[in-house]
Amino acid sequence: MNNETVFVKPFSNGTEAMNWKEHNCDQCKLYDNISTDEDMAGCKSAFHVDLGFITGEIPLMYAEQIGSKLHDGKFVKLTNCKLKQQ
Repeated sequence: MNNETVFVKPFSNGTEAMNWKEHNCDQCKLYDNISTDEDMAGCKSAFHVDLGFITGEIPLMYAEQIGSKLHDGKFVKLTNCKLKQQ
């Protein structure tokens, strides 16, 4: 079995990612936007979404944790994060 991390693009563009983040991460009590290290992040998935603004991709594991699903080789549009806590 390959232990390599698979990276994916769960958002079609930066605007879609910003809109999703505004309605999920920015309203979640787990989110902190000051973490500079994954281990210190309040939410590791949100950390990778933020990092994805730079790289354009996030690890598949975190895409799935935030509710992303593959359908016919493409990600379906995300609405609400599965981890969101108000």
